Amino acid sequence: LLLTLLVMLPLLAVACARWAPRREPLLAELGLRRPKWVPTLGGLLCIPALVLAMGELGILQQRLLPIPEAMSNMDALAGIMGSLSSSMLVLMFAVAPGIGEELFFRGALTSALRRDLTPMKTVLIQAAFFAGAHASIYRLAPTFLVGLFLGGLRLRTGSLLACVLVHTGYNAMLTLDATDRWKWSEQAWGPHLAWLAIPGLLLLAKGARRKV
Repeated sequence: LLLTLLVMLPLLAVACARWAPRREPLLAELGLRRPKWVPTLGGLLCIPALVLAMGELGILQQRLLPIPEAMSNMDALAGIMGSLSSSMLVLMFAVAPGIGEELFFRGALTSALRRDLTPMKTVLIQAAFFAGAHASIYRLAPTFLVGLFLGGLRLRTGSLLACVLVHTGYNAMLTLDATDRWKWSEQAWGPHLAWLAIPGLLLLAKGARRKV
């Protein structure tokens, strides 16, 4: 998992950005530039609401498209995750995806699509690739919507770094909650964190160009 996320995907992202026709230097093409901090802060504030909303969507999808019993046995994965320390758990399931997946999907792929497509089409197509790459129809809708949010954040902030921070934070909160390392969603104050999305969305909208 670490080799895939921290070696293979970054190498693919650099290769795509390096050999495709470019408008900007390589690092800028990958989105590795200073982000606009106001919308970046807005994206960070939306993380708890995003986690809670995707959890509810997962429950709805399970009702409409139940996972077959033969595929629902997660004992092996749970055993692996349970044997890891919290820091290693966050590294493998939050930090590594936040770096590797963002470099490829919101970095190289988004920049390539943006050359010829409108912002809306760019965000939709990269989100579809992002969802499809997870190779599970049972995770398709939540992953697609997270990809939409991250793709919009990439265009709004002008930087991949904002997406790395939000993706890492999202996965960390999701993983720690799901493995009972930090069951924040069941705390009395947990669901109220979703209200942070209101100032978050206002910050994301602040100063946005009308066409975007």
